[in-house]
Parts: sequence; C-alpha cells; structure tokens
Amino acid sequence: MNRTYIHLGRAFGIPVRLHWTVPYFLLGVAVFSGASMALALAVVLVIVLAHEFGHSLVAQRLGIEVTQISILPIGGMAHMAILPERASEELRIAVAGPAVNLVLAIPGLVVLIAAGQLDWPDALIEGSLMGLLFWFTAVNLALGLFNLLPAFPMDGGRILRALLVKRFGYLRATEVAARVGRWLAFGMALVAIFSPSGTIGLLFVAGFVWIMGGRELFMVRLRHASQGSPGGQGDPREALFRMFRGFPAGQAGPGAFGPEPPRDPFADDDQQAAPKPPGQIEILAAPAKPKRGFTDADIERLERFPGRLPKDED
Repeated sequence: MNRTYIHLGRAFGIPVRLHWTVPYFLLGVAVFSGASMALALAVVLVIVLAHEFGHSLVAQRLGIEVTQISILPIGGMAHMAILPERASEELRIAVAGPAVNLVLAIPGLVVLIAAGQLDWPDALIEGSLMGLLFWFTAVNLALGLFNLLPAFPMDGGRILRALLVKRFGYLRATEVAARVGRWLAFGMALVAIFSPSGTIGLLFVAGFVWIMGGRELFMVRLRHASQGSPGGQGDPREALFRMFRGFPAGQAGPGAFGPEPPRDPFADDDQQAAPKPPGQIEILAAPAKPKRGFTDADIERLERFPGRLPKDED
C-alpha cells in the first residue's frame, strides 16, 4: 500500500490497486444513504473491474504488457506498457471491455424476463436477491452500451479510430474521432441544459468527454511529432520543446532536447566519434562477418543501441 493506492493483489499476473478514496466513499454512502446503496456501488466497481480485465486479457494475448489495473471512484483504467497503434490490435482491445459487460448481462436478462421482473424493483433498496440481479444486469448493459459511444475516452472512440486508420492514417483518424466525440459532447450539453430530462450529471459527462477527447488528440499529435525527430529517438519531450519554441518536428533547435546524429548500431564505440575534418580519410579494416546470423559483438552493440535500426538501402 502506498499513499495513493491500496494493493488488492494480482489476477492473471496483473496487479490490481484501489484508490484510497474508494473505501471512504463507500463508507460515506453507507452512512448517509444506507448499506444497500453502498452494496450497489460496490457491485458497480466489481463490474468495472471485469470490464478492465476484458481489455487487459486481450492485450496480453496480443503480446502487450499490462502493468496494472487501477480502480477509482469515477471508473477504472488498465495501464499498458505501450499503446497499440495497429488498427486491428486497438479494435480488439477496445471491443473486449464492452463485450465482457454485454456477455455478463445476458444471463441476468434471461432470468429477469422469465421471472417477469423487468420493472425497476423496490426490492433493490431492501437488498433482495432479485433486486441485486436486476441491478447487476442493468449496470452491465448501461456500462457496455455507454462505452460504445463514438467518443474518447470511451471505447467507442477507439473503435471508431481503429475503423478509420486504414483510410486516413492514425493521426488523421484520431482527429476525426475526436471531432465526432466533441459533437456528441455538445449534444449532451444541449440536452442537459434545455431538456426537461437533462441533469447536471449529463452536463458533467459532456464536459468530461470534451476535455478527454482534446487530451487524447494532443497526446497523439505529440507522439507522432516526436517520431519525426532526427535519430528516430521519438522523445515526446523533444517534440513538446520544439512546439513551444517554434521548431517543426524533425528540425534541430537549441536546448536540452536537441537531436543527436543517428548512430550505427554495428559500429564500435571508437567509430562513434565526431566526424573527421574535410580531406582527412580514415581507412578501417572491415571486420569479418559470418555468412549467417549475428556475432556476439553484434548482439552486444544492439543491446546498447537505444534508437531505431537504420534501414538497409541495398
């Protein structure tokens, strides 16, 4: 346990942690609204955890490391070591979360239909088994369908981007998905303000969608700008520095994040020195290379090389 999160354990090799405010939040709800309401919110958190495991297990299946899952009062988050930019991978990971919720809702929906209990039951307040089943089914349906809305940070925004990548490319697809999400947020805000059924909660959701869509777009632009830097290092700090200093991505600028010339991963350390003055020629004996595979020295140099490998132009 640290100051911010409580470590709950590991499942499928993934650490699960709970934000320190969640227990106090549930305790406050139990004191002011009753134990049954606190139980209902605890069920929501369990459903959110199942949703995040849907994302995480598919990501692991695709070879992406999931470092941890965090549960917060406003939802959950699966932390991945890298962000998938292959459209097929992002599509599969994004669909997995809502799919888990919809699959979990099907058995409860069948039981409720068979029992004729599709109306909101007063027994939920009393904590009855049928009321709890109704709540479990309703939350899974709501969470699954809500996350399919085509807006960031919901899964639907990532699904839309994945479907557009093949036609527009990753950056342009993100811009289109962010714009669609902002129009959706604008519509939510209008409903919240002018509709009799609008609530302050819907207005909060609209603002959240608007802000997070802009944040997602900014991070993608920053990441793609850094990938165009000399040397192929892809340092987002360098791209951010150049954006504020007026240097386009890939152009050298003064400061701590200035680019370094590309290094040859197969060159010895003494060959990485500064270039020779004009007119001076250094003749190096070409080391013998095996016909197939890498030497131990090649592997050692590759392990020390931090950048991308240069393309073979031959």
